[in-house]
Amino acid sequence: MTQDTPGRPTRPANGALTVITPLARRGPVLLKAQFVATRLKPSLKGLQHFDSVFFSNWNIITRLPAVGDEVIERASPRVMLWEVAYSAEVDPYIESFVHGIAANIRRIWGTSLGFPGSSSVGSVRDYIKKHSWDIGYLYWAYPHATVRTIESALAVAREHEFLTEAARSSTPEEFARLYRGFLVRRGTDL
Repeated sequence: MTQDTPGRPTRPANGALTVITPLARRGPVLLKAQFVATRLKPSLKGLQHFDSVFFSNWNIITRLPAVGDEVIERASPRVMLWEVAYSAEVDPYIESFVHGIAANIRRIWGTSLGFPGSSSVGSVRDYIKKHSWDIGYLYWAYPHATVRTIESALAVAREHEFLTEAARSSTPEEFARLYRGFLVRRGTDL
C-alpha cells in the first residue's frame, strides 16, 4: 500500500480478475493438452511481452471441495478458472491482452461455452466481465513490481556483483569490455 496522506493508505493502480467459465464437452481435454504444451514450452503462453502481469493462473475445476461432512460433488459442467493480477486498469489491460495474444485467447477460451471469439475487444471484455467474480482478498507483496521486474532486478544485481569483483581485478580495458557486455545483456532491464 502507498500513502497519499498520513493515515490514509491507498491501493496502487493494480488490478486483478477471477474469471470462471463453463467448459464445452471436450474443453477439459483440449485445455489439458494446452497446459502440457505450455509447461514444455513456456513461450507458448505469450505473456512474456506483458510486463504489467504480476501473475496469471489457469485451472480446470472438475470437483468442488467438501466442506465438513459433505460429499465431494462433481462440478457440472466442468469449469475453467482464470486468475490474473496486473498493474493497470481493467479495460486497457483486456484491450492489450486481446491485441497481444488473440490466438492464445481463442485457443484457451474457445474451449468455453459462449465464448464470442477474439476478433472484438468489446466482445472479449464483455465475456470476461460477465464471468468475473469479485475478489475477496489479494495480497500484493510487491505492489509496484511484476514478477518480470523482480527477476530483471535480481539478474542485474547478480551481474553487478560480478562487475564489482571484476573492477578490482581487471585492467581498465578488460573491465570496459565486460561492462559493455553487461549493457548489451541487461540494457532492457535497466
